[in-house]
Amino acid sequence: MPTVRTGRLVATALVGVGLWLLPVPDGVEPGAWKLLAIFVATIAGIILRPLPMGAVALVAIGVAVLSRTLTIEEATAGFGAPVVWLVVAAFFIATTFIHTGLGMRIAYHFMRVLWPWSWPRSRESRSPGRDGPWPLHSQGSSAWPSFRS
Repeated sequence: MPTVRTGRLVATALVGVGLWLLPVPDGVEPGAWKLLAIFVATIAGIILRPLPMGAVALVAIGVAVLSRTLTIEEATAGFGAPVVWLVVAAFFIATTFIHTGLGMRIAYHFMRVLWPWSWPRSRESRSPGRDGPWPLHSQGSSAWPSFRS
């Protein structure tokens, strides 16, 4: 379970509140200035990591809606785009590949198929000239990890 780093969380909140309380410059709408404060605090939260990045983003959306800087429709409008869900799905699939090791297994499969001379073999099955452009075995050790069934 992720931990909350309270010092970093306070620093992130101080950045947002400090910018929020500054006087609004001429030519800038008050709502835009408040949204800038929320945005800068969100970026500070992503950098400082008081919470996971997704939690920081959800807190920022919540603050924008609760402070009436944005309506709920404006705050969630970006989630209706299919490209957003494509990126989210790609992150989920990538995380799954990393945690299960499937990416490495697929990579080793392609290496075995595309470059058969580079796949480790026993010393008996190797013959001179078939080992490819570089020696892969030095003193009986393999350059690639071995797999057990």
